[in-house]
Amino acid sequence: MNSQTARLIASLQPRSVQSLQNVEYHKLANKLLNMGYENMLLSGAFIEQFSDGVLLFVDNDVELLFDCYLYLENLLLIEEPYKHFACLNDGLLNISSKSDRERTEIKFEYWPGLNATNLITYTTDVAADKYVWWWRNVAYEILNLTSVK
Repeated sequence: MNSQTARLIASLQPRSVQSLQNVEYHKLANKLLNMGYENMLLSGAFIEQFSDGVLLFVDNDVELLFDCYLYLENLLLIEEPYKHFACLNDGLLNISSKSDRERTEIKFEYWPGLNATNLITYTTDVAADKYVWWWRNVAYEILNLTSVK
């Protein structure tokens, strides 16, 4: 079977939360692998500021993406400022954020080739809901690829 790369195009479109707590997201990686996808190219909002796309691995990063997304949704239930962090593709892309619930400061650290001399850092400050929508849209991009809703 030929290896394919799934395209995940992140957006900042408003998206209401739907319960993903019951999605067996640990099975999504296997489903994508069975469909012939070994990699995912994450692009779109925020990412486009520093790269045409970041290559992620289906077998490692699908579950991490969902863990990070669901953790963020749980943080939203606590009515306090929060910090959020994701480390993808063995450290190729680190996403850290700090939110006062009105605004969120986001820092992307992209290490092409996992080489420190190639480090690209992109920092932005956005309305807190835009950061949440970004994560929701990434999660739903994966669900759409697998036809799980």
